[in-house]
Amino acid sequence: MRMLLLIGLMIVTLFTLVSGKIYWDDRIERVQAKGQTAHEDFNTGGDSHEEAEGKKNVDVVTLDKLNLLPKEIQSLFRLKVGQGQSVNLAIVGSASASKTEKTWSHLLERKLVDTYGASVIKITTKEIANKTSTQVISEKLLDGLAASKPDILLIEPFLLYDNTKLPMDDRLKNLSTIIEQFKSFNSDVTVMIQPSNPIYQAHYYPKEEKELEKYAYTHGYTYLDHWKAWPSGESNQLLSYLTGGGLPNDKGNEVWARYIEDYFIQKAVD
Repeated sequence: MRMLLLIGLMIVTLFTLVSGKIYWDDRIERVQAKGQTAHEDFNTGGDSHEEAEGKKNVDVVTLDKLNLLPKEIQSLFRLKVGQGQSVNLAIVGSASASKTEKTWSHLLERKLVDTYGASVIKITTKEIANKTSTQVISEKLLDGLAASKPDILLIEPFLLYDNTKLPMDDRLKNLSTIIEQFKSFNSDVTVMIQPSNPIYQAHYYPKEEKELEKYAYTHGYTYLDHWKAWPSGESNQLLSYLTGGGLPNDKGNEVWARYIEDYFIQKAVD
């Protein structure tokens, strides 16, 4: 009987010792973990767990939105965002504002910034009025913008203003000169080309637009043919999109902007 009592006492003692060790080991680990968390919060500027999760969620949202971009420029945006930098988009072309504040370029800028955020994309617009492409080059009107090293160049190469003033061969050579100027500062610049606005019942102008499109594809540049979104140049309906001087009115600027927006935003944002 006494032997059974001794064995029982030994079992209870052993159980108590083991349970106590497990309990204190757990307490020690909790204290060490808490101290480590406090140290990390101090080194990261004191971000709480909730703040850190918030930042993580913002990053996820940003990366998800980049899926809306066309595949050919997604990697550029992801690289820049990953480095904490903005993608710089330079818009160059003739001034087609037609005395309205709702120009296609400003509508585009507002839409892209609203979609991706001002920290992801920065847009600089250079609209030049009453200058041929030859004058733009000789007067060095794009020197400063080229030196800013934009990541993307979206250029309308003064196609309409050059019309009847310069032969198409010279205009395409001028376009090459302008592009090479931008490449001299950033050899990796992504080049996108688009035509000026369509005009009513033109004869040579549509043929020049086709030559511009051919130039873009021959050189491997993206061609944004927004003419597809306008009424036909032979249709009286086109006149409701233009001013009396043949420039886009508010309606024309909206249809132009929407086409370019649809390129940069491949599907609707929830």
